Amino acid sequence: CLFVAGGFWTVDLPWCGALPALAPSPLFAGAWFGWRRQRMQYAATLLFLAMFTLVILANWPRGVFTPTWYLHPVLSLLATMSLGVIPGLSLTMVAVASLLVATMVAPGAAVTPAILPDAWVHTISLSAVSLGSALAGAIVNRLVFMTLMTAESQRRKNFESSRALRHREKLLRHALRVETVGDLAGLVCHQLRNTFQVLMGHVTLGS
Repeated sequence: CLFVAGGFWTVDLPWCGALPALAPSPLFAGAWFGWRRQRMQYAATLLFLAMFTLVILANWPRGVFTPTWYLHPVLSLLATMSLGVIPGLSLTMVAVASLLVATMVAPGAAVTPAILPDAWVHTISLSAVSLGSALAGAIVNRLVFMTLMTAESQRRKNFESSRALRHREKLLRHALRVETVGDLAGLVCHQLRNTFQVLMGHVTLGS
């Protein structure tokens, strides 16, 4: 344990004492402020970093066989799905490295030297599951991203087609108005010519 005198970080306390709760609290506060300022990517990154920190510190003194280590695959899957490939994989690698270091440095009271190889088998298996979950989340993130990009491209294409159609309709209406004005002008000219011919006939007969 880190602080055995005051029990600040000890396996005798629920969730190993106050350190796991106090250490990620600035990260949770930063995530909350980022969310209030509409900085969602920043807030989500701090939130996942705080959750990884909480799980790692809570499990560290209890050994590698603590069931709460299995939150890492779930967090890795959600991190890569939400944050993207690079941030999610980075957090997953930090979690896997912490698990490996916890196995080497603080295996816990439940792990004796006689069954230490079983601890490494458990560690490697859990690390592989975490990395597999992160890769699955990255694939889902890319699929969702490609789906959104395809939908956005289709929306823009439909918008451009609709705008071009409205432009063609506007040109057609203008052409119809010009044709109507031309027909009206021709009719007026024809009527005026007939009237002018009648007048010219009367003038010719009178002279």
